[in-house]
Amino acid sequence: MAERPTPDPRRWEPSPATRSSGQFPARPTTPPITTSASLSPSPTSGSCRCVPVVPAHRKAPGFRTGRLSCFDAPVRMCAIPAGEFWMGSDAPEGQDNERPRRRLATAAYSIGETPVTNGEFAPFVEGGGYGDRAAWSEAGWRWREANAVAAPRFWNDEAWRDYLASDQPVVGVSWYEADAFARSSGMRLPTEAEWERAARGDDGRRFPWGDEWVPAHAAHRGGERRTLPVRSIPENRSPHGLYDCAGNVWEWCADPYAEGLRSARGGAWNAHPPQLRCAARNAWPPDARFSNLGFRVAQTATISTRWTALMP
Repeated sequence: MAERPTPDPRRWEPSPATRSSGQFPARPTTPPITTSASLSPSPTSGSCRCVPVVPAHRKAPGFRTGRLSCFDAPVRMCAIPAGEFWMGSDAPEGQDNERPRRRLATAAYSIGETPVTNGEFAPFVEGGGYGDRAAWSEAGWRWREANAVAAPRFWNDEAWRDYLASDQPVVGVSWYEADAFARSSGMRLPTEAEWERAARGDDGRRFPWGDEWVPAHAAHRGGERRTLPVRSIPENRSPHGLYDCAGNVWEWCADPYAEGLRSARGGAWNAHPPQLRCAARNAWPPDARFSNLGFRVAQTATISTRWTALMP
């Protein structure tokens, strides 16, 4: 019988990009990250707009599930205009994998206001997303088939019920699962550049709320020893309107970090303050499924949009 996971709030989920102490990201000798962000300057600016988007796998009329509630509401997306921002950090507290600090530009895109929640992920599980070959990459489908994966790691385990409320971030999902959910929704995972710009704004601040470390503004090991419902801390809202970019869960990004690793951003409920800076980076193998690892979605801006209403 497989060993039953024990919810230990003190646990640290190690990664190849984490020092043996589990406290700080590694200093790998890997090349700088690759990104789809444009390197040409773009002066366009604008205010944040958060709007609902209905994923494709939720559009079946009358779809319901008895397990979770609150998933009929669409994913809220924040529109980010084309523009420049400061990426990385040269500060002493930073790691080599964040250097050098440089000015980049991104094209317009939208990104989830919060990490994807259990309630938002539920229709993918119970609506057949795990069996939909079209939603998965080649590598993801091979992994799913080889491991007979049909739900997130802790999805049906009562020992992890403190992580499974509909408004908490979904955890225990691999990069493959996050990618499949995004594909099935007509979206994608954000690049590291898109994630960092949305989290820190365009002025190069250290944290989503500013340059000073304020413990109460982050969902980290100094507070609850588990994930929190999204939007629990209004003070951690970023200049572009995102919540939970400092703590709660590490978030998978689209970029490869190094051979056999995928990038993750944002720190987590069991992270230390240096890992909660907007420039901090981490990585795991794409099949990692931990209690501090989730994701949010992104979408390339197009003239034709599925946004149905403008939210305040």
